[in-house]
Amino acid sequence: METSENDFIAPDPEPAAPLKSGLRITPELGAYLREISVWTFIFIGISAFFFVLTVIQNYFNYTQIDPEHENIGSLLNSTILGLLLIGMPGWFAYQFAINVRKGLQSESPAAMEKGFQNLRGLYVFFGIMTILYLGILLLAFVVAITFSRQITPMG
Repeated sequence: METSENDFIAPDPEPAAPLKSGLRITPELGAYLREISVWTFIFIGISAFFFVLTVIQNYFNYTQIDPEHENIGSLLNSTILGLLLIGMPGWFAYQFAINVRKGLQSESPAAMEKGFQNLRGLYVFFGIMTILYLGILLLAFVVAITFSRQITPMG
């Protein structure tokens, strides 16, 4: 008896209803997307918690260093930096989760597309931050090598 390629592919448990655009979301795919949405909301909650914790910590550190509040700029700078590093990924993730959930509930391809555009934005943000981090690490390595040669006596 001959086996074909199709013998190894499990049939769909339930035929998926096509969306207006022709995209088919099977029940299994819908379950995965809903689970991703739930975990994204957990990530958002953790991000918000750490952002608030960062702001509180910056405020208390600032009040100990500068009790007369003469230089509030450093507090604002660190808060804005925290908002960028913690808030932006959280915003992209929130928009992804909300739009995917809307897309699944209303079977709207436009909402799903908008959600995945925000997911792309999240990955672009992480990519840019990774490149910046590696660039700073490389710069620190080059500076360390340069200064170690100046300090170390040659032969």
